[in-house]
Amino acid sequence: MWHDPEAAAIVFQSGVPISMYGLDVFMRPTIGRADATAMSKSAKPASQFAGSLALGFMDQVKTDPISLGDYGALALVIHPELFTTEMFDVAVDTSAGPARGQTIVDRRDAWLKQLEPLDLEDSAKVRVALDLDVNAVVKLWLKTVNS
Repeated sequence: MWHDPEAAAIVFQSGVPISMYGLDVFMRPTIGRADATAMSKSAKPASQFAGSLALGFMDQVKTDPISLGDYGALALVIHPELFTTEMFDVAVDTSAGPARGQTIVDRRDAWLKQLEPLDLEDSAKVRVALDLDVNAVVKLWLKTVNS
């Protein structure tokens, strides 16, 4: 969203159902060097490729484990039962300030919203991923890549 917050705001305000997978959950599913090494030695070309990519990335950024990143968003779509989600009012910051491109998620209850409105006239109802079964998501990724 950071690259084009205006486009993101249009999508959020369009009325299409949206599920949001934020950075707080994005970083949690990971694979380590042991899994990546095993994949790179697999007899299956897709596993070898994924393992080699993961090992190369670990070496490049000097991090172990690494996040599966956007895979979690895909897992949310195909296996929503692995996630805890809630509906919230969400707006995309399109200002020129330091929060440009970030989402504003109003997690307050209805009573507080009435007491202190935030004037988020451009907000939309969005299903937000709050938690996930990390082990199940990683296991699903490994099973898929190693198939």
